[in-house]
Order: sequence, then structure tokens, then C-alpha cells
Amino acid sequence: QLDRFLMRIQLGYPGPEAERELLQGRDRRELLQELPQCIAPDRLPALREAVNGVLVSEALLDYLQRIIQYTRSGKEFSYGLSPRGAQALLNAARAWAYIDGRDHVVPEDVQAVLPAVVEHRLRESADFTDHGGGALAQRLLATVDVVG
Repeated sequence: QLDRFLMRIQLGYPGPEAERELLQGRDRRELLQELPQCIAPDRLPALREAVNGVLVSEALLDYLQRIIQYTRSGKEFSYGLSPRGAQALLNAARAWAYIDGRDHVVPEDVQAVLPAVVEHRLRESADFTDHGGGALAQRLLATVDVVG
């Protein structure tokens, strides 16, 4: 079911001052009404189209497929990325490139979004003994070469 979510982002706990403000403050739903609009809803389709237009080279697709294949065959994982997870990774990398002002995806875009996109989609294998520590996504990035 978690495969349906594009990303999983962990915010952690607030600091003591922020938590105090939260406890003493107004209902957050009220504050939501006061937030200024940062983008008009009718602008979203054009942004989506612009992100979909960000170019992806064959070499970048090769890198992406090496990542996907490693999750499916690596002994560290109980199961690999689904096709939906693979599409989510590519789409998030395209969006990251667009936000960074580029019209093409580079490996660093994939690497930047990979933890948020895949951590909730992967499970460590029961047979795998972690000798190096670190999150699955970080080990994945350290293992799969950018150039095949």
C-alpha cells in the first residue's frame, strides 16, 4: 500500500521552542486558512507538463534501471522496486531537475530524491546481515555505479 505514495518524508520532532508555540497556539486548521497562496491552481497543469518535458537521456535511464534491477536482485532486499516505484523515482528526479532550473535530468537528481522515494518501498531481507550500517537507500546509492 505504501507504493501508492510518491514520497515518505520524515520531519522529526520540533525543537522545544517550536513545540511550546504549538502547544500555546491556535488550532493549526485555523492557521491554514491564513497561509498565502503561492501558486494558482490553474497553473498546476502547466507545471506538470513542464516537468514531464524535462529530458531524460538513455544513459540516465540506464542508471535508473541499474538501481531498479539491483533492488530486485540484491541480497539486501526482501523485494525490489515495483514499476510504480520506478516511475515515481523518474518523475521525482524530473521535478528536482526542473526546480533546479535544468531541462534535463542528471544522476544527482536521482540521488537527491531516491531516499524519500524508495525507503518506504524497500524492505531489508531477513537473511541479510548489515555490515556497513546506513539506510537502504544510502547503501543502494553507494553500490550502484552511475556509469555501467
